[in-house]
Amino acid sequence: MAAHSHLLAPWPIYWNGATVLAVAADAASSQTLAAARLGQNVRQLRASRGLTQAQIAKLAGLPRATWANLETGAANPTLGVLERVAAALQVTLEELVQAPRG
Repeated sequence: MAAHSHLLAPWPIYWNGATVLAVAADAASSQTLAAARLGQNVRQLRASRGLTQAQIAKLAGLPRATWANLETGAANPTLGVLERVAAALQVTLEELVQAPRG
């Protein structure tokens, strides 16, 4: 085993700086898209139930500010938070992150 094996990435890295930056930018873009999709879904599901952010956050056991950050895509929620959100909205985790239907 190499002395610096802990520094190795789980994917191939090409030592061309532009390629490394492009891979990192693509991952960041994908994460941003997922956060926006999550936010849109959470907002639509809450609104369809006629609840305010404060009401649904209380049902989920989360601060209202956390809920607001989810809806704007500013949050990077843990799995535990996503489970609480899904339970409060009575949907599956898959429904929270799926692409919008329409």
